[in-house]
Amino acid sequence: MHAALHAAQPPLIVTTDHARLVAQATRFRLYREEKASRVELEEGKLRLEGRDGLHPVEVAERLFVVATDEPAPVLPQPLPVGQCRLRHTFLGAGEAVALSADGRRVVAGIGGRDFRAWDTADGKPVGAALGQGNAERPSELSFTGSADTVVSLGNMGTASLWKLTDPRASQTRLRDQDLRCAAVSGDGRWLAQCLRTGEITVWEVDAQAPSLSLRQTLTGKAVRLALSSGGRQLVVGQWGDGNTVKVWGCKLP
Repeated sequence: MHAALHAAQPPLIVTTDHARLVAQATRFRLYREEKASRVELEEGKLRLEGRDGLHPVEVAERLFVVATDEPAPVLPQPLPVGQCRLRHTFLGAGEAVALSADGRRVVAGIGGRDFRAWDTADGKPVGAALGQGNAERPSELSFTGSADTVVSLGNMGTASLWKLTDPRASQTRLRDQDLRCAAVSGDGRWLAQCLRTGEITVWEVDAQAPSLSLRQTLTGKAVRLALSSGGRQLVVGQWGDGNTVKVWGCKLP
């Protein structure tokens, strides 16, 4: 649970299996587990009491406490520097996720049919494309150069381009055969896929059109692919050929 309260609001009272929390004009996070409840205070102050109302503890900002079933006072401790903290939990996430380059938005692909995106600052939804009718699982997903368009490559070779303001995503069937593996570059401008026939193709993404164009075709049976931003280098991991990793320099427009 994440909460941000203002001074004008009445106190927020939260009761867990281990403690009673009274908070006002503060920003805190509460993590409840089976054997303990953990409270992390970012700013302001709050009071933590045992379930019996005894041993109240005043917690100041940048401290945390862990309450258990033990009938003893808890000791506030400083929040560790550099610790990762849960900021948001989104319902309806999926099989593939991606974060925009500026970290402002996160997108999830669900079953190759649905896409949802949220703002990472306030957790609010910023777009959704639902019921696309494509049963493919998204094997790769990435934002393009801007944080407004997403490219996805399904596990059977269908590429999807979705503008966050559009209720539908455009889809392009790149090949009829099942994919052996695939990759999307970090900037979302290039796709690579290896087919079971031993063909590796590199596609350029035009998010504005939107459209995809075939730029390179190579021969090889890869188990892993990776593309650099800009698409200038393609890494191919192969089994059955001495377990090799090959780096291709691609001459792209």
